[in-house]
Amino acid sequence: MGKNKKIGLILPGGGFHGPFQAGVLKFFEEQGIKFDYIVASSIGTINASILGAKDGNAEKLCKFWENVRPRHFFELAWKEWLRTGRIDSIFSPKKLEEQILKIADIYSQREDTDIELSLLNLDTGRVEYVSNHDPDFRNALWASTAIAPFYPAMFLESRGSQYIDGGLGRNFMIQRCFEKGCDHVVLINLIETQKTRAKPQKEFGKQRSLKSVFWRTATLVIKRVFADSAGQDRYDNEKVVKIFSPRGTYFSILLPSNRWFRQMVATGYEEARRVFAASLLLRKE
Repeated sequence: MGKNKKIGLILPGGGFHGPFQAGVLKFFEEQGIKFDYIVASSIGTINASILGAKDGNAEKLCKFWENVRPRHFFELAWKEWLRTGRIDSIFSPKKLEEQILKIADIYSQREDTDIELSLLNLDTGRVEYVSNHDPDFRNALWASTAIAPFYPAMFLESRGSQYIDGGLGRNFMIQRCFEKGCDHVVLINLIETQKTRAKPQKEFGKQRSLKSVFWRTATLVIKRVFADSAGQDRYDNEKVVKIFSPRGTYFSILLPSNRWFRQMVATGYEEARRVFAASLLLRKE
């Protein structure tokens, strides 16, 4: 990368293709490529939080994916059901959190690392961003991975609204990087992204039931997933490097395994090597 240039990194969502990003980042780390700004959503949020931890790096991120098991993502939330007397989600992220904390303290972020998490506000239907230095970072992290009815929506006290996975609202965040002053952007994309707008709801600041969260989420997703994605092509230029997870492999994420995670880490590493060799931008001193 060019000297004195601000480099942005986008880690969007894509479910169990997340370890692909880890492999790419490991290769970049070995090449001495550092990022000044990172924006993430969904599974990319997990990757970004480990990368930005004071005791984290790309090598530890790969270690997480090489050791985590699918069951850690799918622990039934029965303890929460009994404790609260309500059902806010089918699964609990607690076991996943435990596995992550074995690798890195994601709640202690480096001061010199600028990361933003993408969240979808259930009241307004708009995407918002929360910094890794924000007091609400812990809850924002899990909100950014929340898709009803699987993981619970999170209420951020300082903002007075309930939030879910920002990738459902805008998985395509190149413009955000340029708004933050980046000169160049690296996008490690996992799925095709869409964007549109949804109408705000009249009632703000209320805690929704699981059913209400699910239907509000479904409404927002439908408006975006089937919307026109025009505009992405304008970023096909020398300022943006796009690295895509291989096509034709999405069926595999329906039944993920630890072997799948390891394969995706290796695939990401090799794809980064290929792109690096072909990219003048990445190899420029």
